[in-house]
Amino acid sequence: MENYFDLINRVKLGLNFLNNNLDERKGCLPYFVTIFKRDPAEARHDWPDFGDLTSRYIEAFIKAREMIPDLEYSKTELGLRKLFNSYFSEGDGLSYRPKPEKPYYSTIFKRDYDAHVAEGFDQARVLWALLAWYEESNDSQVYTRIVELVNGLDRILIKKEDYGYYDRSTIIPGIVIDPDAAPMPHQYYFCGTQIHPLIEAYRKLKIEKALDIALRLTNYIVYHSDYFLTDGSWNCTKGAGFESAEIDGHTHSRFAVIAGITTVGVVTGKKDLIVVMKRAYDWFIQNHCSSFGWSPEFLGRFGDENEGCETCTIMDQINCCFAFTEAGYIEYYKAAERVCRNQLFENQMLDTHLVRNSIEKPDTELSCFHNVASMVRGGFAGWAAPNDFIGNCDHHYCLMNCCGPAGIRAIHDVWNNIYTVRGTDVFVNIYMDRTGHELIIKNHQPQNDTIEITVKSQCNLHLAVRSWFNPKISITVNGKNQKFVVASDYLKINRVSAASKVILTTQLENIPETCHVNGRNYEVTWKGDTVIAIDPPGKYMPFYTNRRS
Repeated sequence: MENYFDLINRVKLGLNFLNNNLDERKGCLPYFVTIFKRDPAEARHDWPDFGDLTSRYIEAFIKAREMIPDLEYSKTELGLRKLFNSYFSEGDGLSYRPKPEKPYYSTIFKRDYDAHVAEGFDQARVLWALLAWYEESNDSQVYTRIVELVNGLDRILIKKEDYGYYDRSTIIPGIVIDPDAAPMPHQYYFCGTQIHPLIEAYRKLKIEKALDIALRLTNYIVYHSDYFLTDGSWNCTKGAGFESAEIDGHTHSRFAVIAGITTVGVVTGKKDLIVVMKRAYDWFIQNHCSSFGWSPEFLGRFGDENEGCETCTIMDQINCCFAFTEAGYIEYYKAAERVCRNQLFENQMLDTHLVRNSIEKPDTELSCFHNVASMVRGGFAGWAAPNDFIGNCDHHYCLMNCCGPAGIRAIHDVWNNIYTVRGTDVFVNIYMDRTGHELIIKNHQPQNDTIEITVKSQCNLHLAVRSWFNPKISITVNGKNQKFVVASDYLKINRVSAASKVILTTQLENIPETCHVNGRNYEVTWKGDTVIAIDPPGKYMPFYTNRRS
């Protein structure tokens, strides 16, 4: 790649995946899984293709267009939108998986599947897509769809005093909910993931009912359940089957709940929620994750040593970081940057040599066996190791294609937080490239030690302090040494005039770290916030091979 750390280039690669990992025979329905352990590689449909993946793809296209304004609507994106709208088929506001003409074999459930249901986790993805769609278009029909979805969720929510819950994970058309029914298990997975888009629907659109549902679900999870224990640890029910440890230990949705409840705390001023969620996040990071972004897909399933890192989890981990920065914990900008520069970027599939289609096999109704490598280039890993695209789990030669759009959204969210503006003060939070209305930021690390910032209009410039700042750091403005003051966790340069070029230079050292993660020790070499080497190296599609000077 021309610039390995360029966010725009990464999104453009991701768009190759979004546009090609779709089945035009089925109205541009996404393929959920790509299996490449054997030749020919296979792209295969499954039940997440419907409300879940269609929503994620639509959201990712919109987020990509925010970063690349001249990006046109592709035929595949328009096909996706038509498909997405067709799932609101029952008139109750909810998005339903369509009933197939005949049952099909689900590789996830390992049984035939033909359900026509509105699933709780799907509704969260659908609401995120609708919020992005409305923000881009200001389309009144999309707004109406958002309101109807919120009303649909309100109808099935069981309300008790100041909290609420659901009694089931899936809704069939026409169901009447018993207001005295007990809460189902796994509330945070199927329902807690709705909290974040619901609180955003209130914050952006002032939909009061969305706030009420978000608060009730929050109160149930925090005050009426034991999903998170008092020390922050995650309580994962042990047992066999999909709805046991596999759900309660699902990192992607745990992080989504933490980000959502933290945002509820920010919006409502309930600081105790922020404290509880930060404790839960920090516990998991300290005990199960790496400093560069690797986290196990599940807690309590196979053990950390036999798990891979899915990009959906990385997306929600980054969302947690930005929820905490909004709550005032600005050190999480650094955490988000490290996750992005390292595990997220390495998780993107740039090398497709293991995805083979040299053996001819006819396509089937559910599967495609042709040109799969070109379809998935730019996608993101579902089960990566800390040092290799191929992880230490049973699914290691697969792509889980919800991770493709998740990677794009994660990159967008980092890009969107690179700097923030408050009146005449501009805060550089993340040292990654961005061309914006106020600044142009160009980071040459780790190849050399300089960061260039072009200031477009006069401002007070604040530069986030990093651990790699040292006594030899220098800052020049238009070639002249600049004095600065340390204000909170930023270096402040007052009254930088328009068209000024600010150059930050420091001597980056190679810093070793021993990291115990994924069941073993890794020796990691840092240069600034970038991992430039890892030992032992990967075997199949190794990470961190092209980062040295």
